[in-house]
Amino acid sequence: MADPISSPVELGFSDFVSKLISDTFEAVITTTMRQEEDWQQLNELLSQEMEVFTDMVIDDDMLKTEMIRLFPDNEGGIIIMKGLEYIKANPEKNVLETPPIESFTGYSPKGKELTEEDVIAIYSAVKSILGVKQYELLSKVFSRGATKVVVDAGKINAKLNFEILQVEDDEEETPDDPTGGGTNLNISRIFVKRKFPGFVGLSRPTELRNVHFFVKPPTDKDPQTSQVKANVYGEVEINFKTIT
Repeated sequence: MADPISSPVELGFSDFVSKLISDTFEAVITTTMRQEEDWQQLNELLSQEMEVFTDMVIDDDMLKTEMIRLFPDNEGGIIIMKGLEYIKANPEKNVLETPPIESFTGYSPKGKELTEEDVIAIYSAVKSILGVKQYELLSKVFSRGATKVVVDAGKINAKLNFEILQVEDDEEETPDDPTGGGTNLNISRIFVKRKFPGFVGLSRPTELRNVHFFVKPPTDKDPQTSQVKANVYGEVEINFKTIT
């Protein structure tokens, strides 16, 4: 009769734990490095001239969104275009500026209709205003010092739930019977004891020569393996703190 297995059988579990730990460590280190890079890039960004800074931080989508907010046509578009009628403000006659281009941008069109140059100048003025706002915001953040989020504490749990079916040869088999003497096979459940896992090689242990091991992922719905139960999963709990 084969001896029941009483020692931990990893069968790939050590590789899973190793990958879980290494990936968690790599994620923490990568995040720390990325924070340092971001602060360095922010410092370099704020050292640029305002025009260069604006071109780097304000893209076309941001500019279009701001133009729609300032000069909407009530249909999701922008009213600023070549040929648009423009009325200057005249406080003495109680006339309001329409559209309020100078009020919003500081740019004052010369004629009664917008020209191509006016449209370009309005877009440029709005872009410059957005650039100044972004510069002031980032400068305030940078002036407070480098704020970093670091790992303060945590734990990593790895769990393996599985069932093993061991096939045992009948001890009554005689060497005189060339056919094996009608060998009977018994199937018994093996419960692996919990024990600190040792480092083992990838070769199959001798004691497992008659062991059939089946692995079924928790979400596997294959009918051919639906009777096998096996779960391998990890849990990572990390506590962070902010350093300013």
